[in-house]
Amino acid sequence: MTNQEKNQGRSTLGLKVISVVLAVLLWFYIGNQGQSNARQDTIQAKVHYTNLAEGLSLSGPSQVSVKMWGNLSPTGEVVAFADLKGLGPGSHRVPVKVQPVKGAMLTTVEPDQVEVTLSPTAEKRLPTSYEIIRNPAPGFEVMDVLIQPDKCLVSGEPGQLSRVARVVAQVDLASARNVINLEVSLQARDAANRDISATVQMVPRTVNVYAVVVPVTANKTVEVKALTGGNPAEGYRLSEVRLEPSTVTLLGGKEQIEGINQVSTEALDVTGKSQSFSQEVDIQDLSGVKAYPSRVLATVIIEKAVVEGAP
Repeated sequence: MTNQEKNQGRSTLGLKVISVVLAVLLWFYIGNQGQSNARQDTIQAKVHYTNLAEGLSLSGPSQVSVKMWGNLSPTGEVVAFADLKGLGPGSHRVPVKVQPVKGAMLTTVEPDQVEVTLSPTAEKRLPTSYEIIRNPAPGFEVMDVLIQPDKCLVSGEPGQLSRVARVVAQVDLASARNVINLEVSLQARDAANRDISATVQMVPRTVNVYAVVVPVTANKTVEVKALTGGNPAEGYRLSEVRLEPSTVTLLGGKEQIEGINQVSTEALDVTGKSQSFSQEVDIQDLSGVKAYPSRVLATVIIEKAVVEGAP
């Protein structure tokens, strides 16, 4: 027998001895733990891909089956991972490993290798839009919505990137009042409006949404009545007051303005006047209701008084 054959025989014998020792240890482990505690579990674990090179996108299985045997702890996540370090564009078979699981004596992965495809990343810039998922409370309305930044850089595998039709921020305004600022996550949507954010990368991932929410307003056009105060000079009289415009538009809550059919100006002082005159005059305050315009031009006509019996 040659030395090489002797060495091979010793190596084979050593492996057999190790196998027997492991079997004995496993038998003692199960015996010590008790049959009621030792069990075999199979779960679906998410594959975490690490060390993906910059400028590349990944296509590969998202889950593997992990079989565990032992006195297993019911808590904690089973983490499977595949290392992509040093891999360039193309297809590759990559080993899948599992982080140690508390209480598990044996852990196997099926499949223990996954095939991944690495492709150069494509990108495109899309405008950000918003979608209101809950409207303001009754009695309030959205005056304006602004998104910052207003564009998003979307990148990924060319086939997946081509599916992205728009980028959307979902906005909840149910409790919004006045001007609010919300930080909202973006979603990539396809042509059927389905969320496909998991298939691409987005920069930024979140945006600031500024929304202006105000009480619901109604409008109404009403006539303006001119008010005057005092008396013209002796021998003169107030003939008429002409207003330009003669109507104004009221803006306010529907319940506030529905009972208003006419508004008045502030009083025009005609005390001692003997000539006609014009001046701007304010519309009287309406307690929360706004008038547009808020001032009108009044032309006050003053005439000589007619004395009865005079020639």
